[in-house]
Amino acid sequence: MSDKHLNISNPELKKDLETLRIKPSEALEQSIYSRITDSARFLSVATPAKDSTAEEPKFDFPVLTTTGHGYLFYPIFTDMEELRKWQQEKDAQVLVLTFDNYAELLEQNSKVHGLVINPYGANFSIERDLVEYLKVQKAFVGKLAIEQMFHQKEGTPAVQLQDPDPYPSEMVEAMRSYMATNSTIRRAWLRLMNNEGEQSYLVIVDAEESDTHGDFGEISGAAMPYLNDMYLDLLTLEDDFAKNAVKEISPFYERG
Repeated sequence: MSDKHLNISNPELKKDLETLRIKPSEALEQSIYSRITDSARFLSVATPAKDSTAEEPKFDFPVLTTTGHGYLFYPIFTDMEELRKWQQEKDAQVLVLTFDNYAELLEQNSKVHGLVINPYGANFSIERDLVEYLKVQKAFVGKLAIEQMFHQKEGTPAVQLQDPDPYPSEMVEAMRSYMATNSTIRRAWLRLMNNEGEQSYLVIVDAEESDTHGDFGEISGAAMPYLNDMYLDLLTLEDDFAKNAVKEISPFYERG
């Protein structure tokens, strides 16, 4: 077990889930969804798939079956304490994943009905339809937030974009490797975004299809091991502010 897994902890989310289980609250539930989609990282048990290779690792994820309807759910865990309640399978590995990664897993497996967080604790389930809604909502809210930052009122500090220094070469190479497998992605740029002293990476993607949110999950998944506590924002090359952000900037990926 690596230190990376041991360090995964979501104390506020875990506390809120337990509180919601005892006393339902619509406001608390909405806060929980925001934590899940925006900042939480979870632990999942997985086993290497039969076609997994060192160059292209692939995993099979176990599922739990509900007693009432027989629906299948991916179990995910807020921390090691919750994960240890799982009866681990032979050769099982522990992966660190985000909401975007789980949304992508559901897209790839239509038989799975949703996600269940801490199944042996709070047992908080999110069905497929809600996962899809939250994914779209996250993309919209994230895009709107960046738009608002680019259009701040006069007199307020402006958002600044610059080239990252130091340049995250390993992260870029991981994203580039994934993009080479996605035939819809034409180009991608990386900027460092500064907003009132807070920094995050901004990746802007030029794709043949306007709806690339599924790709965003893969891109963020590739970048995640190299973020080092930095946030990653992703946008499509659709609006003027996105186009201005990459003006006269060379893409880090360009389809051959």
